Amino acid sequence: MLKSIVAICLCLFSLQSTTAQKNQYFMPVSKSIAKLWSVGATLAPMIAGGGLLYASFGFGGDNVGIGLGCAGLLLGPGAGHAYAKQWGHALQGTAIRIAGAALFLWGATTLTIRFGDADSTDTGGPPSELFIAAGSLMFVISTIHDLTTVGRSVDKYNQSHGFSDVWITPTYFASHRAPGLMLTLSF
Repeated sequence: MLKSIVAICLCLFSLQSTTAQKNQYFMPVSKSIAKLWSVGATLAPMIAGGGLLYASFGFGGDNVGIGLGCAGLLLGPGAGHAYAKQWGHALQGTAIRIAGAALFLWGATTLTIRFGDADSTDTGGPPSELFIAAGSLMFVISTIHDLTTVGRSVDKYNQSHGFSDVWITPTYFASHRAPGLMLTLSF
């Protein structure tokens, strides 16, 4: 009879797990949501911009699609870091991508001017191809870095705020035929 009462109490108690009071100012950040932010904020504007560009083909309204796609490429990869409240990392990656895009555009512009002007014999200064290559490398490496290190930003945020949950759950140890409590910490 006593074992039945203990078993019923344990079952009822297990339905109402006790949790530690959460810090009202801290909500843990999820790695999967941060990665989704980074990838989604990059791809969604690119796809929408491409759709707008395709839809406006021949009508002269190409600037909105191009601007939306560029905004996704420049700002999107850092969105997961911003979600994890690592603003410095997000801004640093965005600044590197902007500098890379500026170098690429500078190289492309000077290359176009050189080929467009048949009388140009200007050979001074670094070649335009160097600016194009350097800008492209900066852009691609910064994008890959931001997309692959978003998990570290989440870990840094979660670790700096301590444990996110403390659970005390009743359990039954069958080998000892005894009830007990299980303490679970997650961070």
